Amino acid sequence: MFSFLCPIFLILVLWPSFWQYIHHLQNKYSLSAFNLLGHTAPAQAASLLLLGPFVDLWLTNNRFDTYRYNNVVTVSAVLYFSLANNLP
Repeated sequence: MFSFLCPIFLILVLWPSFWQYIHHLQNKYSLSAFNLLGHTAPAQAASLLLLGPFVDLWLTNNRFDTYRYNNVVTVSAVLYFSLANNLP
């Protein structure tokens, strides 16, 4: 029961402070939400590319390149990345 309640408790405790920090950054640097995302996205992408495979291995005990990709996964990934690249 504790393992189920712990993540819920963490989300409830950390969620308001997360939004307070985002609001603080927007006011400090005079950025809109979209501009703040544009400033933080490169760092997030780099950390995902560097740490993602290791976290995936740690959580699933499988390497990411051993996943059996099918047509649905491939089309979904292509659509996702094409939409992400076409945003203004």
